[in-house]
Amino acid sequence: MGSCYLYSYTIFGELVAFLVGWNLILEAVITIALAAQSLSDHLDVLSDGQLAGWMRRDLGRLPWDQQSSPDIVAVGVIAVVAAAAICAKKKCSLTVQACLFVLHLLVVIAVIFLSLFHVNPSNWGTDSDFFRFGPQGVRMRHVLQSALRRLYDREDI
Repeated sequence: MGSCYLYSYTIFGELVAFLVGWNLILEAVITIALAAQSLSDHLDVLSDGQLAGWMRRDLGRLPWDQQSSPDIVAVGVIAVVAAAAICAKKKCSLTVQACLFVLHLLVVIAVIFLSLFHVNPSNWGTDSDFFRFGPQGVRMRHVLQSALRRLYDREDI
């Protein structure tokens, strides 16, 4: 993160470095917010909607959007990450990054493991439409989609 800023400052000057620096900060903020929202959504699915129901029932609704409520879990995750970033010194920033990576890895493993309880084995049978063409079909579809995107220069294909 710092190397992009330093490179742009050295090569292009202060204005470009300023824009690159704020772009990196904005990217980090958006990434943390999306990860926190995703974690909250996964916890809500695992609790069969109890978490979102509790937030809607006890915390109320947002004034500008009557369909949603404040997401306390996402706010808590963002607060923990912000506190870790503020408290981290230059020496321990690598340690903080490693801890956050391990935490992210554990959350992904937990979601995969807990999702195994929601698997419907009938979807994997030979009579279902799931994965009916095998790995070659998946590969061929990817090749065709890539070719069509390049041919028509569109992202929605």
